[in-house]
Amino acid sequence: MNRRKFLETAAAMGGACLVKACGTPASREQPFSSEPPRETCERILHLSSADETQVQVFRTRNSVTRFAENSIHQNVTEGAGAAEVVLVVAGSVARVVTNRLDEVSIRSALREGVERARRQKPVPDFLSMPGPNAIRAVSRFDLATREASPEERAEAVSRTLAAALGASVTAAGLLETGSTETALANSRGLTAFHRETQANFSLTVLSEDSSGWAQGAAYRLADLDVGGMTRRAIEKAQRARRPGAADPGRYTVVLEPAAVADLVTFLLPAFDARLVEERRSCFVGKLGQPVFGPNVTILDDVHDVRQSGAPFDGEGVAKRRLCLVEDGVLRTLVRDRATARKTGAGATGHGSGPPEYGARPSNVVFRGGTEIRDELIRGLARGILITHFWYVRSNDPFRLTVTGMTRDGTFLIENGALTRGLRNMRFNVAVPEMLRGVEAMSPEESASGIESPSGLYPALRVRDFNFTSLAP
Repeated sequence: MNRRKFLETAAAMGGACLVKACGTPASREQPFSSEPPRETCERILHLSSADETQVQVFRTRNSVTRFAENSIHQNVTEGAGAAEVVLVVAGSVARVVTNRLDEVSIRSALREGVERARRQKPVPDFLSMPGPNAIRAVSRFDLATREASPEERAEAVSRTLAAALGASVTAAGLLETGSTETALANSRGLTAFHRETQANFSLTVLSEDSSGWAQGAAYRLADLDVGGMTRRAIEKAQRARRPGAADPGRYTVVLEPAAVADLVTFLLPAFDARLVEERRSCFVGKLGQPVFGPNVTILDDVHDVRQSGAPFDGEGVAKRRLCLVEDGVLRTLVRDRATARKTGAGATGHGSGPPEYGARPSNVVFRGGTEIRDELIRGLARGILITHFWYVRSNDPFRLTVTGMTRDGTFLIENGALTRGLRNMRFNVAVPEMLRGVEAMSPEESASGIESPSGLYPALRVRDFNFTSLAP
């Protein structure tokens, strides 16, 4: 399970377990949240009476400085802990999620989970939990980032606010620093641990009739280019003033990396070997065949130094580096343990945990080219530049057709230059078809959208991108 979603789910339960409410509503700083996750795992395993038990514990500490209307309005720090426990009794399985980690609550959750497992039918083709496996550690922890003070974040944000005031625009956004610790262990001797820090900056700049946006992340606050993102967002807002309208139709577009992430995210579940086996993926029958343009190569590599995340999946299996697509040809798929046994291939370390969630790539590296963004624009007689998208939704999960709207910096390109801002537009494209129309690309960089996870993506110049109407 995605760790942020997992923690949000646990927190939303208000001091409860997924099987049954247990305990009173949780405070922001959970009991035992200072206990190392590995020790929490050991404690839960010791208390469990199930035939097999797996425990995954997350502990987070996040500090956020938020600003709006060119003024800092909030500094807040939150700490939280949560655990997901899988219990096996005579081949039946129950799952408990709890953010109450004191012994009384844990005993209550385990007891209820075991009773629930006993009431379940045994799982067909039950797969016992994995034993120890070699997991190569990754280094993504920076103490200075974890301990960054409100004053340090405010100093960085104040320069953004001063720049916005100087440009007569209004800035809003956040600067976040924090850390996550993840421990996983089971009753068959598997143990895994990972910790990392995060620094995230997001900025929206508004004028009376235009906007600009920038977002970035790094595991070290010192590596976060807040100044560069501020300049780009302000420049977009200024350039986009007095936007015009473009007619609906097919255009050659330049998609900045965040826009590419917004769209490619919808492609990732299709790499699940189980979906292919069940004929629910656009890659059915396509292994070893061209699926995208010959200039598209997509990897999954948790060990790339620009990535984030643990080097093991929700089942405790080490993540493998995979070449998913090479020169446009589909080379391999991702598999959890259940699908690996069914297909006769090895697990790739991309299982989410619960079998119903399947597997998916989690550390995308979309190999880029050599052209910078301005060169992608200069090579275009007429087209549109897109900063990012919002409210992107799938309307055909098999063909992977998605629709959404441009946002915070849409520009007309004429004779190799940005000539004016455009009103936002609604689009409708099939992502695989789009990736068959890539003409050129920049080097890949760390990028994410508002609703898409981070990965390494280039800017793309793509032909025949379909706009259906002006956005509201």
